[in-house]
Amino acid sequence: MATGRLGLAVDPLVNEAELARAHDDPRFKQVLLARSLEQLLDTLYRNQHLAFEPAGAQSLREGAAMAVRLADQIRAIDDQLSAKTAAR
Repeated sequence: MATGRLGLAVDPLVNEAELARAHDDPRFKQVLLARSLEQLLDTLYRNQHLAFEPAGAQSLREGAAMAVRLADQIRAIDDQLSAKTAAR
């Protein structure tokens, strides 16, 4: 377990080989992003009690914003892949 940028404990999600594969394979990148989003949402859920502390509330807001960015990236990849499929 490592401590993430938000000060919450996180498991290392991605290794170097996965990063390299994600760079070349948009669908695999989407899977990695979805896995990261699931872990982030789980962490936010387990740490809801932090909302009652100023620093904890800030961490939860940052985590929620990060979750939105991940969801947007996942959706954008799906849109790009759908457009490529439709163009064929």
